[in-house]
Amino acid sequence: MTQIYTKKFDWLPRASAWESVRNWREKHQANQDRADSFAATADAFSATIVNLGTGMAEIAVKQGTARVNAALQTKVSSINALV
Repeated sequence: MTQIYTKKFDWLPRASAWESVRNWREKHQANQDRADSFAATADAFSATIVNLGTGMAEIAVKQGTARVNAALQTKVSSINALV
């Protein structure tokens, strides 16, 4: 008959309750700092996307305005040539 042996590591030192709480608080604070850093990075990326969209829209409006003004100048010059 085969027996299953389990190894117990009771001989390893365990952290006291105070140390466990302190370690948990340190890990929690590190995770919180990391989360704040991730949030700041996400805000930066979203601001970049908004700025990109705004900049592209601004360029499109300027180009459209330039085309309309050029067409208007052409129309005015052709009317002036007839008069």
